Amino acid sequence: MESLKIFTNLTNRQFSAQVTGLIKSGPKQLEAFKTLCANAIVRTIETNDVTHVNRMVEAALACGRFRTFARVVPGLVPFAWSGQDRAFSGKRQKGKYAKLTKVEDNGAMCFENLLVQYFEKEDAFAKTEPAKSWDLDTAMLRLVKTALKKGKTTAQLEAALEKAEKDAA
Repeated sequence: MESLKIFTNLTNRQFSAQVTGLIKSGPKQLEAFKTLCANAIVRTIETNDVTHVNRMVEAALACGRFRTFARVVPGLVPFAWSGQDRAFSGKRQKGKYAKLTKVEDNGAMCFENLLVQYFEKEDAFAKTEPAKSWDLDTAMLRLVKTALKKGKTTAQLEAALEKAEKDAA
């Protein structure tokens, strides 16, 4: 088995147990998610079998990290990625395989260093983009301003609001 230098190497049993645990435990497990991604990639590279990374798709969906997975991992796996099917398939891409498995100065394979860089970018993005909470007053103000610009009257707005209340009930 190829040896990871930056991320923790897991045995097949540990890998399987942690993927199952990640699927069950959800979004609290970011570091475990990163380690499992690295292990899934290295197992896929060494066995030429996409089962490992395809299993990580399920884990990423379960813990709410699929968008991160879809942005980061497909570029680091030497197989074709289908975003629509959410799966890797096909034959190994030799050029991509050679590039990703090249050992760099720090003793880690190229894909490990790239994985660290990509996750750092994702983490920085998550920290700079705070989740916006929904505010009723702001939403209503925006709605009324837009409706008035489009030539609607306040009577039409009131009628639309009453209709929406009836439809929602």
